[in-house]
Amino acid sequence: MDQRQRNRPVANLLFEDAETITRREELNVVFARAESVSSFSPELFAGFDSLRALTYSTSIPMIAGLLDEHRFQTFECVFGHGGILSREAETVLSFQYVVRNQLSDSILALKGVEDEERQLLYDRVARQEIRFFVVKDAIAHAKIYLLEAAGGGKRAIVGSANLSERAFSGRQAETLVVFDDDDVAWRHYLAQYEAVRDAASSRIADLRKEPEPPDAARVEETPALLEADDGSDGTTLYMPGATADEEACSVPAVVSRMEAVKPVFRRSLAGLRPDRENRLRIDSRTVKEIIRIARSRSAEAAPPTYLSRSGDAFALSGKAFDLDASDQEARNDVQLWLDYFDNYHNGFVGDVARLQRDYFTFMCWFFMAPLMCDLRNAALRRNLFSFDQPLFAVLYGASNCGKTSLVETLMASMFGHPRIVDTQDFTPGKLRGLQEAYKRFPVVFDDVTRDRFGRYADEIIKDETIPYREYPCFAMSMNADARTFKPEIVKRCLMIYTRTSLPGDNTAARRSLQR
Repeated sequence: MDQRQRNRPVANLLFEDAETITRREELNVVFARAESVSSFSPELFAGFDSLRALTYSTSIPMIAGLLDEHRFQTFECVFGHGGILSREAETVLSFQYVVRNQLSDSILALKGVEDEERQLLYDRVARQEIRFFVVKDAIAHAKIYLLEAAGGGKRAIVGSANLSERAFSGRQAETLVVFDDDDVAWRHYLAQYEAVRDAASSRIADLRKEPEPPDAARVEETPALLEADDGSDGTTLYMPGATADEEACSVPAVVSRMEAVKPVFRRSLAGLRPDRENRLRIDSRTVKEIIRIARSRSAEAAPPTYLSRSGDAFALSGKAFDLDASDQEARNDVQLWLDYFDNYHNGFVGDVARLQRDYFTFMCWFFMAPLMCDLRNAALRRNLFSFDQPLFAVLYGASNCGKTSLVETLMASMFGHPRIVDTQDFTPGKLRGLQEAYKRFPVVFDDVTRDRFGRYADEIIKDETIPYREYPCFAMSMNADARTFKPEIVKRCLMIYTRTSLPGDNTAARRSLQR
């Protein structure tokens, strides 16, 4: 570094205002010098009276533990989530809704905490000594922790580590840089933090003090909706443009719960459109419509659906999964499936026999999907070829060839009802989150576009390093031709291609077959 860089004016290191801090494309550089290196210790947070944190992929129980252990006089945390870098208002609102509920649940579940101490936390939130914010904007990916002592000491901690047990455990590669009593660093990171907090977030004004019934749908307590319904002119969500980076860190449990509550917001926001600056205005009338739809659908952000195994026993979302069936039940199922496959002769045009064989092959793979991770783990331990245990299956071909109906029927036969994941969640970060959250439960995407598959499939399908003992298979349906896929994708997936389908004008046959 030359002398000109060392003497660069401080003003040039700072963003100009809140608007540029949250959305400016220019990357700022802080010039610094390392003094020493040491292992992380929780003592890094000790001895300070206040903490302000900007963090993504968070562990909410860790935050609740920090509050209980360090007794900060003031505490602020801005919860960010890279998954909201999309053009969907429902994603922003569902993230806010889920984080607020998780924060309440974490404080309710604190172990070894007396009711009086828990009440003190609630009182401090009400007095704004403890403040939580959730993003409602497209903001920087920085992780910033600002600690300040009453005597004047200041510590700024920045880096890649999110405020979570895993990030701070040393089990994954993370970077932290500490600036002690450094005025330049403090002013820079404080300005960045405050701009994100003030310009791009909603405050969580209150927390639940009692466990919530499983059928409750308290969507009106979503922070941005409280802002919109407080008697003012409403609130604004900023929707990034089409070129925004859609990839970022995500918490598997948050991703899955967001997926469950998204439809509540999506339907009520369907008629709203962002303005020319990609700002979406939400007013009290919109809030009332959201609440009405939520009540009519009784849509609560349910716990994530997952399938796990312990020995010979399986559990579906924590409840024992019955694998016993009588011989007669098995015969009935076999006959129903024979009838199902025989129906392809009633109106489908093309090579029906090949379609039946190919769909039966997919059916066998799908029924084996919950055990595929065991086969794959065993193969990898013995240095065998893992391509023989494909984690991904792609059903593709002409429209009206029964792809969606087959997948939904398979899921209903295994788990009682279909569960299809929103195609907007088909990005590498979201897929990795689903790998952990779903465990063995198959992840199904219907009607994935060729553009989305081409942009994101390579990274996740070619990734052989899965850090979990239990993980799901992924099934995707697409309208595509036989020349769409790269050889490195084809050899890693079960590829089912068909040109046999119902004629587009045969509506009566389609309805009959669907029944």
